[in-house]
Amino acid sequence: MSATVTIEDIGFRDKLNQLAARGLDAGRVLKVEARRLLAEVVRQTPPASQGQGRAAVNRDLAKVFAPVGPAEITLAKRTQRKSAADYLPLWTSRGGKLYAVTHENFQPNLSADAMAKTLDHKRDSRGQVRTFSPRLVAQTRKRTMVNRIVVKRTEFNRFKRLKLSHVGKLRSGWGHALQSLGASLPDWVTRNLKPETGFVVNNLGQGQSPSLTAGNTSAGARTNCLGILKRAINARRMAIGENLKRMLKHGPGASGDYGYAKE
Repeated sequence: MSATVTIEDIGFRDKLNQLAARGLDAGRVLKVEARRLLAEVVRQTPPASQGQGRAAVNRDLAKVFAPVGPAEITLAKRTQRKSAADYLPLWTSRGGKLYAVTHENFQPNLSADAMAKTLDHKRDSRGQVRTFSPRLVAQTRKRTMVNRIVVKRTEFNRFKRLKLSHVGKLRSGWGHALQSLGASLPDWVTRNLKPETGFVVNNLGQGQSPSLTAGNTSAGARTNCLGILKRAINARRMAIGENLKRMLKHGPGASGDYGYAKE
């Protein structure tokens, strides 16, 4: 699903018309204000930085999975064939405490694609992975349960690298429109700038009816971006209002263009 924007906010349109009424070129005004609006949308679209995004990925993965090595998998499988107990041993600490997992959560054959589906299944309606259960749960004095889905570490690491490479994908959906307006984005965002993440219909040079449509078609855009769009439009509407007050007070300035030709 996508978040597609054509500026239909009456208040925002009214402010754009007031700018054009100052004798400014309507296409130029729309280009500058569209760039400012999209820059504000991108600023509010998570993550705020690559580091923040990578940390969020690691937190989400830790809420669902517990990667283990071949020794732990071998021990659990050996016991799985021989014992009817409701848990499978993974390793024993130096102090003699056993760490184990339930049969249901022991899934060492889970592929990266299956991990992706499992992770998505754990997301709520806002796209957040939520869990209030601790990672380790002491079941007895000598036994602690690993309260996550136990998977093979090599496959988990492959899945983790893939997820980390997607940091910035939600932001990248707006990049098509921003780049068409002459703006730039950091590398960690533009690396996800692909045809399937967004689109732009830029008709700013079309006579008396200039227009710009920006669409973000990256995963989660509709869920995460509609509120951001409303807040950004409202912020720009108020900013233009303040700018109009300044124009009325100080006039067009020495250049006669109220500063818009410099954008």
